[in-house]
Amino acid sequence: MAIVSKSGKNEEEFFWQFVKGFVKIWESQLRLNWSRLPDCLAVKHDSGPHLSRLPEELLPAIGKFMYLAKEETDKISLNPKSLKKVELLVRCLIVICRNFDNIPLIASCDFVNQSVGITATVVHQVCTPQRGYCNVDIFDMPWF
Repeated sequence: MAIVSKSGKNEEEFFWQFVKGFVKIWESQLRLNWSRLPDCLAVKHDSGPHLSRLPEELLPAIGKFMYLAKEETDKISLNPKSLKKVELLVRCLIVICRNFDNIPLIASCDFVNQSVGITATVVHQVCTPQRGYCNVDIFDMPWF
């Protein structure tokens, strides 16, 4: 069964449910604390799931949704709902990369470029006076 297809709305909903559940389970197992960095010596090289144990379609689906989010962020002004989804995708990639064997493959994909592009666009949107966001503290935005 494919995680996501080109047209299947149900499959897209299934994908987001899968990613939410995956991140929730693995973040609790890995005891990820987003407010402070872990001790380097405390992180084991194989803490996260190995890619071979994940659905084949997971990385292509993440790539597809990162690409679509980048396109949307470039065309439309700040969209917190879409950014929440991007945050979920990035958290999923972080969990996957907690197994260090996965890092070379993840690094060879466009995830970092897309994430940086989305971030640059969001920062530009937040700091552009014409958009009215200039005086807003970015850490008060709903996705933080």
